Amino acid sequence: MKSFLDQHALAIPTREFSKNPSKALRNASEQPVMVTKYGHPVACLVSIDYWNDLLQEQRELVLERQINGENDEAGTGRAG
Repeated sequence: MKSFLDQHALAIPTREFSKNPSKALRNASEQPVMVTKYGHPVACLVSIDYWNDLLQEQRELVLERQINGENDEAGTGRAG
């Protein structure tokens, strides 16, 4: 699976998203879907696999910082 940051997001206006949310969900299984309003992003849809991968990467970064004795205030707002 490509990294989330390596994927190009598909932009879908809120009007189109409202008319056919199933299409956006199908597209999100292949690539991130950026929902836009007046041309500005308001939401991002990703597959559950991407979401779980992102959470796992975050957990690993926090754990790595804790192991290395670093403070995690910048990453999560909590002291490590």
